[in-house]
This record gives sequence, C-alpha cells and structure tokens, in this order.
Amino acid sequence: MGSLDRHQRTVLLLASMLAIAAAKSFIQSCNSASQCSSLVAYRTPAAQSLGAIAALFNIDTVSLLAANNLDLRSSLDPGSPQLVIAPRRIVKVPISCSCVDGIWRGNATLYKSRPGDTLASIADALFGKLVTAKQIAQANGIAANFGGAVAAGSTLVIPFSCGCGDSLAGGGTALLMSYVVQGGDTVGELAREYGSLPGDFMALNGVANASELAAGDVVAVPIRACGSSFRRSAYDFGLVVANGSYIITAGHCVQCSCLPNLQQVYCTPAPGVISGSCPDMRCLGTNLTVGAMATAASVQGCNVTSCLYTGFKKKIILSSLQSVNLNSCPAPPPPPSYKSAAGSLALPPAAAPGSSGLTTPGVTIPASGNSAFAPGPSTAAAAGTFSQIRFGSLSLVSLLLLLVVLMI
Repeated sequence: MGSLDRHQRTVLLLASMLAIAAAKSFIQSCNSASQCSSLVAYRTPAAQSLGAIAALFNIDTVSLLAANNLDLRSSLDPGSPQLVIAPRRIVKVPISCSCVDGIWRGNATLYKSRPGDTLASIADALFGKLVTAKQIAQANGIAANFGGAVAAGSTLVIPFSCGCGDSLAGGGTALLMSYVVQGGDTVGELAREYGSLPGDFMALNGVANASELAAGDVVAVPIRACGSSFRRSAYDFGLVVANGSYIITAGHCVQCSCLPNLQQVYCTPAPGVISGSCPDMRCLGTNLTVGAMATAASVQGCNVTSCLYTGFKKKIILSSLQSVNLNSCPAPPPPPSYKSAAGSLALPPAAAPGSSGLTTPGVTIPASGNSAFAPGPSTAAAAGTFSQIRFGSLSLVSLLLLLVVLMI
C-alpha cells in the first residue's frame, strides 16, 4: 500500500479525533462506603455457554441462571447438555457495586490475560464495550497503551460502571443495569422491557431527550424490582430482586422471587437439586415451611396464616408467622414460572452494526463511540452530568482549528 499524503493523513487524524471526542460520559458521584447488587447487560458476541459467561465474569452459574430466570432444576440436571445462549442475546449478569474513588464501580471481576490480548480487545471484544480500555488501564495502574499487547498471565480488575439507585420516580423499587445502546433501540422499548417509565430512564441518565445518546453509549436502565423486609441482623438484609427473576440465598436453601404485581419478594424452599442438607425451614410451633400458608374459616370470612422467610444468620433460617383476616380465602400463590430456552433471553438481537442509535418517536440518533456511565447514590435516581472527552487541555474546537491550519 502506498504512503498517505499530508492531506490524507490529516483527514484520517480528524476522523479518529472526532470519533473519540464524540464519546460521552454520564457520571454521578458517591460519598459512602456502601455497596449494593447491580447488573450489567452482556450481549453474547457468538453462541456461548452459560458456564463460559459465568467464568468470564467470575460468578457462579446459579447466580447467572437466577438473574435470567432460567429453571435451576432442568439447567443443573447432570444429564442435560450445557445451556448455550444464542448470538447477540442479552444476558443479565449480577455484580457487586461499590463506591470507589467517589464513583459507583464494580471491582469484583478479575480477568487473566491471554497471549495477544490488548486493553482494547479485552474491553471491546471480550466484555462487549461495557468497559473502556482507559478504565481498565486506570483501575490497574498501567500505561494506557490501548493497542499494545498486555503481558500474558496478568490479572486485571475489570471496573464495570454500575449504580446503586434503588427507587423510581413513579414509585417502586428498582435495580440498575448498565447497558450498551444499540442501533435501533428506543427509550420506550427499553423502559417497557424492564418495567419502568421513559421518564425514569431519562432522569437517571441526566438527559433531556434521546438525541443526547447514541449507539455505543453505556447507560443505566432501571429495572422494576421487589424489596424485602428481612431482619436487620440477617446476612441477606436489604435483598432486592429484579422483576421476573429470582435469587438463591440462605446457603442455596431458599429461593426468593420477584413475581408480577408484587412489591415484596416471595420466598420458598429452593429446588432440591441445589439445596442439599438445609436447616429447618418451618415457622416455630407449626408445620408450615417458608412460603406456605394455611387458611381457616373465621367470623370475618377467612383467617390466613403464612410462614414468611425473614433472613439467614449463623446457619439458621429465620422465619415468622403472619396472620390476617380476609373476606374470603385466597388461592395459594402460583409457583414461579421460568424461561425455558436461551432464545427467550431479554431483548431480541440488535440491529446490524452501523445503524442509528437510541431513538424516541420521530428522533434518530447517529451512531458514535463508547462512554462510561457511573450512576448515582442509592436514594432516588438522581440526574447525571454530561461531558465531552477532551484531549489534555485542548477542547474539540481547538483541535478542529489546529487541523484546519495543518490542511492549508
């Protein structure tokens, strides 16, 4: 290939600078040592086993099955083939989110580099642009040579952006999920998919309209969730479960689900395939196990007694009895329903690369580069701030003026 003349080199330099300068950052600060459960939306680049995804993010397969509402009983059957997720499907990955250096960040994922890895390939190809090469470099205190090879065998912290916001503007509990905007996405579709309102999404990300977002940006998507009323001394106090999923707690003995139209988790004994030998799950003085209820006719109509799970502490399953009088006896709560196939996971495959970005009716957003998003405090979903990436002390305008001079 022949060498580029001065004009061609300048045009290429301008194009690369514009791509970098277009990257956006949505940042909210934190000022406490608290942490919470959060999610990242990992999009499979090709057909990928659930076990491989769990290994990539350093989590157990049970947590991944639960976050995506896949049935433990069939998926963990030793005689069943390993579950494989179709290409370009969203897999919700649970992570622990902490306040690090004044921003919310997930630091629990460790990656051991392989021959040929670069910071850019780790961020883009392996982790689907949920993190940037610059963020990996900063978190690990290494030189930001994004295209250069990383020494094989290096253990790197992968600092995912995450958030601990836990309430929706319209009321209700929420978990936050970091999500890479795809071509063809709309604010309305994302909100409907995860049980929130478009206004919640816009306020959380600190944008007035969808034209401020583009394909490749990393945003926070609020997912409607169920809270819990466990004892404050319990290990799992403060448990929050995303709508349409569940969590296995109490040493793999209890399954807490977020069922439709419920604001509190519904907890029952976990499937026996993973429970093994578990502590007594009966409420004191009864034969009712956690999640079970008994009904009896009363003067008011029906007395309902329920055995409620209230936490796990020192290998003891905590529970309490609750009795209420109702006009009529209710039907028992339905058992949790599960997704049965990988093809049903979350959103449908994204539009082909190169198509437009996030849209609202009548608005089409051009594609752009990555951004870093760190959503805010665990109170209400506070608005974020928007900033353009700058090169040292030079603004984008200054760079453009410099390039114009070079082209003369």
